[in-house]
Amino acid sequence: MIRPVPKKGKKPKTKRKPLANRRHFRAFDNGKRCRRRSDEEVIAWALEKQREKLKDLSPAQLAVGAILKDGGIHFEYEKFWINGDRPIFSDLYVPHHRLTIEVDGRFHRGQSRYDTQRAEWLARTHKVGTIRIWNRDVASGLAKQRIRQMLGLNL
Repeated sequence: MIRPVPKKGKKPKTKRKPLANRRHFRAFDNGKRCRRRSDEEVIAWALEKQREKLKDLSPAQLAVGAILKDGGIHFEYEKFWINGDRPIFSDLYVPHHRLTIEVDGRFHRGQSRYDTQRAEWLARTHKVGTIRIWNRDVASGLAKQRIRQMLGLNL
């Protein structure tokens, strides 16, 4: 089939799926198209992913967990919330204070916009606050001060 040549200065129109739809497919099948998941399937997939993430906690996440344990604060590692058809994970969650603690490394430098949107979604949808702590702050002791200040602890 011969396609007509577009006029000079005009690009041929192509149909593209909205970004939200493409993101859904990437989340489950590495870019392959798939049907929409039921809530039970999403939760099962998230629990499996959570188990994997719990095996690979970073030293900084473990250090922040130790700070919280020393303060007698109950917390959960790798808590997830369901956003439509995909889970949203947070590094540590303190249920009593309704607060997530995100321990960020080099990977998060390029995704500050996504991190901000995720924090806003958690605040709007679940009334959960978010604090971000860089790995280097955990190593230098600044993380302990920030956590103490946010949670009102005497560490």
